[in-house]
Amino acid sequence: MSMSAAHAEAVNVAYAEAVFASGGKFGYCTDDDEWAAFYSKLVGPVWLPPLRSLMSPKYVNTVFHKVDASMHAVLASLVGRFYQCDGWTGPNGEQVFCVSLGAPLPFYVSSSRIAGRRESADTLVDKIKEQLSLVENAAEESWQTFHDTGFVTDSPNVNHSARTQLLEADVFSFGYGCASHA
Repeated sequence: MSMSAAHAEAVNVAYAEAVFASGGKFGYCTDDDEWAAFYSKLVGPVWLPPLRSLMSPKYVNTVFHKVDASMHAVLASLVGRFYQCDGWTGPNGEQVFCVSLGAPLPFYVSSSRIAGRRESADTLVDKIKEQLSLVENAAEESWQTFHDTGFVTDSPNVNHSARTQLLEADVFSFGYGCASHA
């Protein structure tokens, strides 16, 4: 049994897409003996995943550009805009704050540490306003022009207080909490 070069290439791309979609590591390649044995049993000796040295420069970029193009198409088709923020505590106890903004385009992602500051409504409101002003400067337009935005965080007490401040200041049209953290 053999496999054409075109078919092998299609399998390589499908493999890279599956690893990317699952959040797996691209090291599941033939340089790992256990994975090589698994693939050999799964599809036989006709195909083995590409070596790690080929995976990164070729397939990671191929899959990334495919996902990126798909995401751009979705974001470009949306009406209005979104703002999403999330946070977590890092291993050293520092708060990490992550923001996603977008639609229709451009798309913006920011991640920063809130060093030396406790998670509070005031800290969260300051950080959100700071991020919105960065986006407005980059986009050369006011976020308020597209006043159909929402606000979500996961800490019930901080969320409620920050949401109230942001809604009263007319920064967002609506705000709701994360059901799993309520």
